[in-house]
Amino acid sequence: MRSTRDILLGIVFFGGIGVLAFATVALSGWSLRAKPRIVVTFENARGLKEGDAVRVVGTRFGRVREVTYDEAAPPGRRVAVLAELDDVVVLREGYEIVIEPASALGGRVLEIDPGPPTGNPIPLDALHQGSSLEDALTAMAEFFSKNEAGVRRSVDAIAAVAERIERGEGTLGRLVNDPRPFDDLVAVAGDVREIVDGIAAGRGTLGQFVTNETAYANFSAAASSIRNLAEGAERGEGTLGKLLRDEALAAEFTETVSSIRDITASLSEGRGSLGKLISDDRLYVTWTELGEDVRAVARSLREGRGVLGRLLVDEEMGRQLEVTLRAISRQIEDAREAAPIATFAGVLFGVL
Repeated sequence: MRSTRDILLGIVFFGGIGVLAFATVALSGWSLRAKPRIVVTFENARGLKEGDAVRVVGTRFGRVREVTYDEAAPPGRRVAVLAELDDVVVLREGYEIVIEPASALGGRVLEIDPGPPTGNPIPLDALHQGSSLEDALTAMAEFFSKNEAGVRRSVDAIAAVAERIERGEGTLGRLVNDPRPFDDLVAVAGDVREIVDGIAAGRGTLGQFVTNETAYANFSAAASSIRNLAEGAERGEGTLGKLLRDEALAAEFTETVSSIRDITASLSEGRGSLGKLISDDRLYVTWTELGEDVRAVARSLREGRGVLGRLLVDEEMGRQLEVTLRAISRQIEDAREAAPIATFAGVLFGVL
């Protein structure tokens, strides 16, 4: 019993040691075979450290083994990075090696772009030059520090605009503080909804056209009739078709249009009686003068000037004229009655 327990304890102990050994080898990347290495120099390491990942076109392909600083090196090569790769990478002309952020939360990776496949190969053991990218927060902080005055002015301007909006100044301020534009918008939306509901319910011309099948059928029939007329005209049927197809009729129509154009040109140039009537203003002047004379005569009659005017407005003269006309009428009647006697006397005295 005791021996069995000791055996199980030994198995657990040595199994744990094996798991730790495997994890150590896996995490450290240790291997029995030699791995290819590459040395890249940078101006700034941007926080890259030993153990950070090496990626080739986004694929994990090794780890950083060493980051060193050489103050005697040229400014662009003061940081040297030794990277150990999982396999050989063929670098070609146009390649790029960049230190860039691992994620938005931080960390750095060494990113390798081997270059276009048509480029000439470059030895891996050569001394390579790389570049580094700042993370978004660092770049933003640097931008604000370099443009502090401009940023401050922009912030002040935004604050001033916000204060004006809060006080209700300007169009945006009125929109924010005055409820009437919103109420108007709600009212417009209500009107639009009523119109749409009316169309859906078949009210009005558009509603009938949308919902009434008869109206649609009539429209389709009208469109079909127009199409039939156009097809008939194209075939030469009817007056319009003959006008389109019959060259003689078309020529006559053209001559008629030309004659009408000549007549209108003559009228506009003042030729002929009608042209003179249209273009010569003397008739208009004469007609205007005649109208003025008629108005003057009517004014004189209305004011009682002249014999005719007095006859129109003076009642006494009208009565005298009536008496005179009656006297003349009696004289005429007397002369008519005495005419036979005068004739007989003339005959009698003529015989004697």
